[in-house]
Formats: sequence, C-alpha cells, structure tokens
Amino acid sequence: MIKKCVLASLVILSHSVSVNACEWHGADNFGIFGHMNMQARTQNMSKAVQSLSVDHKEEINVGAGTPSSIEIEYKAPLRYQRIKLEFIPSEQVTLLSEETMNITQLRGDIELQFQAKSKGQHVIMVNVSASDNGKPHFNQQRIVVNAS
Repeated sequence: MIKKCVLASLVILSHSVSVNACEWHGADNFGIFGHMNMQARTQNMSKAVQSLSVDHKEEINVGAGTPSSIEIEYKAPLRYQRIKLEFIPSEQVTLLSEETMNITQLRGDIELQFQAKSKGQHVIMVNVSASDNGKPHFNQQRIVVNAS
C-alpha cells in the first residue's frame, strides 16, 4: 500500500514539474527567450514616425472680412530634408501669413492666418514638398473655407 502511494505521488509530482515553467521560460514575453518570439518583438516595437505628415482641419467656418487662422501640425522622420509648405489660396481668400514656409524642425505647429474676402465656399491648397533620402516627395492637401 505504501509503495502504491509513493508511486502515485511520484507520478503526480513528475507531471506537476513538467507543467511549471523554469525561470528561463516563465517570465513575461517568454522569459529570457523572448527575443526569439517574433510576435512579441513586433507588438512591442515603438511607433516611430514613418512618413511625413501634415495635419489640419479639412473644413473651417469663418466670418467674411475678418482675419482668421488655422493650426497646421507637421511631423517628419529624420530622412526627410528640405521640407517646404506652400499655401495657395483661391481668389476670394487673402493670406496674412507667408505663402511659402521652409520647415527646419522635425515636429511643430504653424498658424496659418488668412481672411476670406466674401461669403461662400473657398479653398486653400497646401502643397507639401520634401526630399526623402534624395528622392522627391510631394503631397497636396486642401482646406475648405466656409465664409459667412
């Protein structure tokens, strides 16, 4: 009877040891071997800025004849150089800011000041040009100005 109890205890003990992980496998991200787990590596990668982005409101409501402004946020990775923003207003919009801005920092905000001359829907085109590792990069965006 004692032999059966000892044998049963050994069998149960051997299975419980195989279920528990050792110190090399039991930690977060599969312990010390976590660097071999491709899914863990890709999920934990920091989200770096991948491409040049220029963000602003797509549509803005303003009063006709009153000075207004819109904030434009930009982010660029290190590989982008000679970044230039060019603003082209429609006929009934006057820019109070510079028409062309050369960007020297990788992140920032620009306040574009303008004035709608008359009521109606107008457009300001935003041309973004840069050099991406020597290759030209161009993007065109638009801001719709609703003047009342």
